[in-house]
Amino acid sequence: MKRYAKKDLRKFYKEGDFEKAYSILREIRENYSQSGSMYAIWADLEMRVKNNLSRAEYLLGEAKHFGCPQGHYHLVYGDLLWRKGQFEDALAEYEHSIDAEPSISHMLTFGRALSMADDDRAISVLKEILKKNPENCEARIYLGREFGKLGEYHKALEVLQRAKEIQSSNPSVLLEIGHIYQLLRENNRAIEYYFKAEECGYEKKVVVYAAISDCYCSLGEGTKAIKFAHQAVKIEPENSYACEALDNCKKYALYLCGQGLYVDAYPMIEIAIEIWPNDSEILAYMAVLEVCLKHNYKLGENYMNKAFKYENAELDFLYRLKGFVWFDCLDDKKEGLRCLQKAVSLNPSDYNRVALAHRIIEVDSDKAKKLYEELLASEPKEVDVIYDLAQLAIEQGDLTKGFELAKKACELDPEGTYSNIVLANALFMLEKFQEALELFLKIAERGFYFKSDVYKSIADCYKKLGDSRRARKYTEMANQ
Repeated sequence: MKRYAKKDLRKFYKEGDFEKAYSILREIRENYSQSGSMYAIWADLEMRVKNNLSRAEYLLGEAKHFGCPQGHYHLVYGDLLWRKGQFEDALAEYEHSIDAEPSISHMLTFGRALSMADDDRAISVLKEILKKNPENCEARIYLGREFGKLGEYHKALEVLQRAKEIQSSNPSVLLEIGHIYQLLRENNRAIEYYFKAEECGYEKKVVVYAAISDCYCSLGEGTKAIKFAHQAVKIEPENSYACEALDNCKKYALYLCGQGLYVDAYPMIEIAIEIWPNDSEILAYMAVLEVCLKHNYKLGENYMNKAFKYENAELDFLYRLKGFVWFDCLDDKKEGLRCLQKAVSLNPSDYNRVALAHRIIEVDSDKAKKLYEELLASEPKEVDVIYDLAQLAIEQGDLTKGFELAKKACELDPEGTYSNIVLANALFMLEKFQEALELFLKIAERGFYFKSDVYKSIADCYKKLGDSRRARKYTEMANQ
């Protein structure tokens, strides 16, 4: 069995292999019971390996008693104070360590700590390090991060690209470059660098996958986003960044469902239901997708019934969604209205009353109009109310009023699918065929569920504009 000496301890400690250094220390510590420098190393290892702050504080007392290099003593004591949350005192200790031993490593520790407390001072210290050692990649990483925090992204990239020239396979450098590109909203380039960081051995894969997920979410690639977020959470279930990324994916999937973008939503909800099998909201939207997109009525009904069983179920939401499916997709208007009325009785919110009024239009337009006017009086910027009133005005022949209301709804919610459809219909009926066509084409690009209806409207616009070839093309697409 190999016998270790003090030089072995120092070697592994300097290389950052703290677990190994700690195990060697336990073997040899009795031989150095009066060495202050050994007590200082021991204190540092107690914090790094065991997170035992009280033990570390006692050992630092011993180090001071027996005497040790002041630079290292103040550095370790600064780390102890930082871990205890005494940040100002810790910064003072780091400064003392530099006064006693003005080494790059001590300055870097000070700069790293300052980056969490004082950006301007951190930048000053990190720049000073780079004056002494322009090749120091760790200083460049922290300086790049500082510029990124201050919104000076091009300065950050300049600093980090130089670090990449020095160490082209340094995963931390590649990760930071990816982060800056993400802040610049150049998400494809960010993803490229995140993957490079992983390939080069970046250890915290949870951070890489969560970041990639956020980028894909920003790009509208929800299925990829939720897959990477799920991977991140599986690696480290309690990681806040990973959990936030997964929660953002869930919100995005539900948003797509709410906007009627079922084609995009379906693969996300399929994955979401594996992650949250008991989430009543996910189950309910899966029911909608199975019925409306896949025409799998029995499976859709099973999902909806399951959604009602869980204690976390928001019953008014479920009745509203069930009413929508039964009324709009299964053409069971009686059951649909019963569910919508139940939702209103459970919670007479504007949202539930809008959903009811929206369906009552088909059976009693006067009653619907009265409901809408009451809603608009209480909530004048409620988009759903405005575009439904626009639709009602169009159906009753008041095209000008319908157009103005639809335009107002789109101003309040420019990306709202239904508002844009009503506005496009109003433009068509006002014989503004080119404007209507442009709007219908934008809607079709978004993957709206009722795409066949949109294609038919596009074909009608082309007919009116005298383009029979494109009219035939979209008619065929509508009939597929």
